[in-house]
Amino acid sequence: MKFRFRNKVRIAEPHDYGVQKGKIRLFCYQVRGQSSEPLPGWRWIEVPEISDLEILSETFPGSRSEQSSRHHKWDKVFARVG
Repeated sequence: MKFRFRNKVRIAEPHDYGVQKGKIRLFCYQVRGQSSEPLPGWRWIEVPEISDLEILSETFPGSRSEQSSRHHKWDKVFARVG
């Protein structure tokens, strides 16, 4: 997926989507685009701050082994990559 978040265009693999600590969030693995942190890497995205969302035709293999299996505590999970 490609989207704008905090004035940066990001390309990321969505892994968890839900409510965490009362906020709607996306936990994703950013693979390309702009970031103030090193790439690739895990990112928390505040969903209401996303704009210009585009679903790309490229795919990814799913869960990213150990790193993505350490799921954070969620109030409610809407979707999770297995």
